[in-house]
Amino acid sequence: MGIRDEPGHREAAVPPPAVGAAGWWARWRSDVLLAIVVLLLVAPVLQPLMAQQASRYALTAALWDARSIALDDYEHLLSVDRAEHDGRVLSDKAPGQPLVGVPAYALYRGLGGHPATNAQVFGDPGLWAVTFVSAMLPAALLAVAMRRLALRVVPRRATHAALALAVASLLLPFGTVLFSHVLAALLGLVAYLVLTAEDGPRAWRLVAAGALAGAAVSVEYTAGIVAVTVMVVAAVSWGVRALWVAVGGAGPATLLGIYHTLAFGGPLQTGYRHSEFAHLHAEGFMGVGRPEAGALFAVLAGERGLLVLTPVVLVGSIGLVALAVRGGSGRRDALVGLAVLTAFVLLMSGWGNPTGGASPGPRYITVALPFLAGGVAWAWKRMPVAGWAAALVGAATMGLATFTQPLMPRTETALVAWWERLAEGRTAQSWLTEATGSSVALLLPVVAALALAAWLLARERVRA
Repeated sequence: MGIRDEPGHREAAVPPPAVGAAGWWARWRSDVLLAIVVLLLVAPVLQPLMAQQASRYALTAALWDARSIALDDYEHLLSVDRAEHDGRVLSDKAPGQPLVGVPAYALYRGLGGHPATNAQVFGDPGLWAVTFVSAMLPAALLAVAMRRLALRVVPRRATHAALALAVASLLLPFGTVLFSHVLAALLGLVAYLVLTAEDGPRAWRLVAAGALAGAAVSVEYTAGIVAVTVMVVAAVSWGVRALWVAVGGAGPATLLGIYHTLAFGGPLQTGYRHSEFAHLHAEGFMGVGRPEAGALFAVLAGERGLLVLTPVVLVGSIGLVALAVRGGSGRRDALVGLAVLTAFVLLMSGWGNPTGGASPGPRYITVALPFLAGGVAWAWKRMPVAGWAAALVGAATMGLATFTQPLMPRTETALVAWWERLAEGRTAQSWLTEATGSSVALLLPVVAALALAAWLLARERVRA
């Protein structure tokens, strides 16, 4: 056997594949290094405890410390992100992410950590432990999954695309805070990758895809868009065999219904219907009405718009459109990516709050961003200047947000406020700044990540 480098050249012998540890490293080296780059950026950061995180952290702690879903003992930590039913204080969040955080919190408590009832606003190690397994580690794994999606389209730019989305989009700041977006994005993308694997629609793969998609919904309700998409792709591709996807999703759906019943009295009752935002969620479909032009403009081109702060979204969208028009092997991935992105953009445009509160951007769209990977790779190959420019702009804005305070109130112009914080030296805490007492230490893992990323991309270029 052999391969032909160029037409007219004689075939060169294919080296035998490496085996053992060397073979594993040769196959997964780029993925491992990509994950390390992301971890270097997100893992050292200690974000403060705010309303969203408090609601999630309190439920995790209550599940372990009190074997309960009631948060009455944590009421002093909670503000707007809470629900009340039958005289109990509860979290208004989907339960999946708090449940994922339980092992990390249990380990932290077993090592002598203080209970969440005594949580600190700044530098709380228990909050960091739960954030690590719920957002930071998923961010690193998601980068690998995005690279795997992009490898289907343009292998030589797959690492570029995954790295750009990981550090130049909303995935970066939300990889450092205790929200559910990155975890839901990981579960949703992996569900799609499992469903559409090259070796065909084996029953176990369909069941696994359904279970992962269902788990994504239990982590974040809006991930139902991805779950529906997975089901539609399965039905269009394999007809009645798509029922196996429903079988896989039945488990997470049942557990979610049980939680809703225990907490709020019915399987379809969510915490939002029992929070101070209940009146908003009573309008339209679970609070989502008809998309409005003003909200659509804010989502895409407002001061925190996707295309303004994270232009890699525009580059990826252009690539997906081109792939869809061109046809071929990448057409299905492109159509799915466009459908998911469009659905989330319309979702945010139909909400009364186009950013989802204090956020560096329209945060619910974060779940859709990984599906852009193939489009970013395609566009980067054909428009490298645009790819590099979009990645650098997004990395600057999202890096600024991440290391100053991403959860900026909507009353402020985010980019201006982030610059002011930087100028005043009001940067994020990290394990290194806590240990050294110097804010300069915050830059050390960033510099290491940039150096490793540059080496990785240079290596990919040489291989190409």
